[in-house]
Amino acid sequence: MNSFALLGRISEVLDHVNHFWETHPLPAPSGAAVADAVPPSVVAIDREVGTPDEEISREVGSRLDWPVYDHELLEIVARRANWPLYAIEELDERHVPWLQESFETFWAFPGVREAEFVRQLVHTIVELGSRGQCVIVGRAASYILPTEGALRVRLVAARQDRVATVARRLQVSTSEAARRIRVLERARSDFLRSHFRSAATGIGDSALVLNTSHLSVRECSDLIVEALRRRRASSDTLCGTTNATERSAIRLLA
Repeated sequence: MNSFALLGRISEVLDHVNHFWETHPLPAPSGAAVADAVPPSVVAIDREVGTPDEEISREVGSRLDWPVYDHELLEIVARRANWPLYAIEELDERHVPWLQESFETFWAFPGVREAEFVRQLVHTIVELGSRGQCVIVGRAASYILPTEGALRVRLVAARQDRVATVARRLQVSTSEAARRIRVLERARSDFLRSHFRSAATGIGDSALVLNTSHLSVRECSDLIVEALRRRRASSDTLCGTTNATERSAIRLLA
């Protein structure tokens, strides 16, 4: 598949996603349950490499009693598409040039192509978003799900702190950790830009930006849960407002 065909397939997938949300608005249960089930009902966490995204997402999921989908997203896609998990782990948040993909994927795991992986990934995120009450980490969920149904969170940190975290997790030198961060950041940026035409910072699309160099896992989790509570409490006011208005409301937490 050449690059033009791949872009065409991804554009088709995104058209399907837009049509889905236009024809399947997030339902509001009737009766007494309405107050407890109004949007947002999904937390979509975007993150810089080296932030404690796993710890924060698990803590938020535990407090809300919601499932967390991080690597679990890949497991669902692999199971549904009947692909080996290791095959799509190679494509996870990475853009593979079409010529390289044509050679590598054909010989290593026939039938797995980046365009098809992204299509399956998008459909899985859309389905989870329509069900609600879950935490989704990365994989462009912040760009796929509508703002009305998802609280978009961005985790950032000082570079030296992220390097130290990666070095500790992987038990490598700081120079090697810095190199790995650069490689993964470039891969994520290329993935987002290629398939979703979005920059990798994501700050402008986030309702809540948390600096984990200054906030602990517990403090970040507190802010996310409180942001959800406030968004739910003021859903009538926030419904249909712009992202800028949403961010202004969240700043009241400071």
